[in-house]
Amino acid sequence: MTTTGYGDIAPGIAFAKVLANLELIIGVMYPTLFIARLVGLYSKQKDQLPTQP
Repeated sequence: MTTTGYGDIAPGIAFAKVLANLELIIGVMYPTLFIARLVGLYSKQKDQLPTQP
């Protein structure tokens, strides 16, 4: 969602800066929560497998 650049394009007004920061936070948190959910589903499924005698 965000990149490290030279700062050629930057928001000029305060509202645009707030939106850019929200995009950064959501852009970092969304994949984190998505991967955590997938891992949680995988571990729950693994716990429910029958054990070998």
